[in-house]
This record gives sequence, C-alpha cells and structure tokens, in this order.
Amino acid sequence: MSLVNIRIFKMVEVTKSNFNEMMPLVEKAIKNSSFIAIDAEFTGLTVGGSNRFKLFDTVQEQYEKLKYRASSFIPCQIGLSMYTKCPNENSYAVETYVFYVCPCMIGSIDKTFMCQASSLTF
Repeated sequence: MSLVNIRIFKMVEVTKSNFNEMMPLVEKAIKNSSFIAIDAEFTGLTVGGSNRFKLFDTVQEQYEKLKYRASSFIPCQIGLSMYTKCPNENSYAVETYVFYVCPCMIGSIDKTFMCQASSLTF
C-alpha cells in the first residue's frame, strides 16, 4: 500500500468584504476537484446532562436528543476543501475556503440560538 501526499495549495478566509471576489474561485475549484470535504463548526455541541446519550437509549430517544442539539446550535464557520489529483503523481493538491456564517435579521424574524464559550475557541 502506498501513501498519498497532500499538498496544501491555498487556504482562504471568505468574508463579507471578499465574498464576491472569492466565489468564482470557489466555483472553479469545485468544478475541477476530484472530491470535496465539508467541515462545520457550531456554536455548541451539548445541552446539559439530560441530552447526553445513555447506554440503553432507544434509537428514537437518541434521535430526539440529536434533533434538540441540532435545533439549539447554529453553524458559525463552514469549511470547503477541494482536492484535485496531481497528474502523473501519487498526490492531491487541496484548496480550502473558510466561510464565516451567522444569522441575520430578516424583517421581524430575529433568530435566537444558544452558544457555548468553549465552542468558539478555534
């Protein structure tokens, strides 16, 4: 079995100020990629002790706990990594774009969400 080398080609933070400039580059990287990895950072992961899995939880109970967590926290950062096979090599080049995301108020809709301080230390 041979190992595959990964070459970090570039890593870019996408913000409000450079979003329009970066989107054509992101789209091109997606179209040319061999595969894509998606990562998300959330404002929290656990909601108190009552929402932790227990040894004898049923599948339905596990689902309800996960659903509660997912509806309580929001993503605050999304990462897209596009991997492209390097011709004639046993390696891939990777381009990573990090998007900072947050809800905004739309009309009278003002989203409320929970946040754990430990989840924002990345």
